[in-house]
Amino acid sequence: MLRSNKFVSALTAGAIFVSSISISYPIFASSADKDEIFISSAEEMAEFSENCRLDSWSKGKNVTLTADINLTDIDFEPVPIFSGTFNGAGHTIKGLRLEKAGSNIGLFRYVGAGGMVEDLNVQAIITPGGSAGKAGGIIGTNSGTVRNCTFLGTVRGESEIGGIVGRNS
Repeated sequence: MLRSNKFVSALTAGAIFVSSISISYPIFASSADKDEIFISSAEEMAEFSENCRLDSWSKGKNVTLTADINLTDIDFEPVPIFSGTFNGAGHTIKGLRLEKAGSNIGLFRYVGAGGMVEDLNVQAIITPGGSAGKAGGIIGTNSGTVRNCTFLGTVRGESEIGGIVGRNS
């Protein structure tokens, strides 16, 4: 009986200790919320680009800019492939400079079939070296939809060059 009381006391003390620890976990109201992404900083834009390395990651995602983004002071790699909906919400991404050698160059390298980029303004200098084909101010190669977007800046390359899209498939 004495052993049992010590055991209950130890459990009670443990429960009180554990209940005093505060741990935060992300909570999603529904699985649909996982498909909504809001970007408000250059760091979040860079993280978004990194996540898009896997071509299936962006399918079904709805990405919305909630502020203008300045990429001037960040080592930004273009979004490799995007197949969701990217809504710029009238905001501007500025300060983008892409000068590395390669093709399919723009803020987005590829927008896949079913992908959409809309209501986005980009200010950039896109001057890739090397083969420098399929260079666009917003998208290098597009197989999706582009709607209500603007580009201000410079795009240079060897073939299939455009202010908004380098190659529109």
